[in-house]
Amino acid sequence: MNRRNAIKNIGLSIGSISMTPTIAALFESCQSESEWKPNFFSNNQIKVISNFLDIIIPKTNDLPSASELNLIRYIDAHAFLVIDKKNKTDVLIFIDSLINNTIKSSVKSEISKLTYNDYENQLKKFLLAEDSEINKWKNLIDNYESKLSQKEDNLILEEAMSFLATKNIREWGVRAFRFHNELIANNGMVFRPIPGNQKGCVNLEETTGGKAWY
Repeated sequence: MNRRNAIKNIGLSIGSISMTPTIAALFESCQSESEWKPNFFSNNQIKVISNFLDIIIPKTNDLPSASELNLIRYIDAHAFLVIDKKNKTDVLIFIDSLINNTIKSSVKSEISKLTYNDYENQLKKFLLAEDSEINKWKNLIDNYESKLSQKEDNLILEEAMSFLATKNIREWGVRAFRFHNELIANNGMVFRPIPGNQKGCVNLEETTGGKAWY
């Protein structure tokens, strides 16, 4: 696969995997372990990703937050099992870039001093950016390896990598929330086993009580 396409697809590649007994057992342990330790991300990375996820998937009257669902445990296990060695390095570099950029943007000295607003401002900066800004970051990511040695581009490159890391975190969180969490599958969405029946153009409120299909 083309290197630049592999980098762009890191966030998507974490979403598909064959569920072997070994992998299923690891995911089950993610839900049940009381003293869980990450296999892939560092403790600081886990903390930052979790804080971003709780803003993307907050607690509501009906459903728990990302941290209450332990989505970070699934994401860590999935990254550890699915992403190849070369892309693992990229993922960690991009997450560290996001951490550094978040600290710089907040004018704080360390991760522990970051507030909810600091994380929210970063999400707005990258996920609500203008198309021109997004295109600039994407172009830098396309050639990021050649740009690493150019000091004058380092800050802009850090923003580009932070942008991709933020998109990946959102992608990981949404996939873990929708497709790989038992509570959401059973209570937050509607599941019908295959084979089922097809009824087109039906009222969602009447059919599922307003719940999305799993």
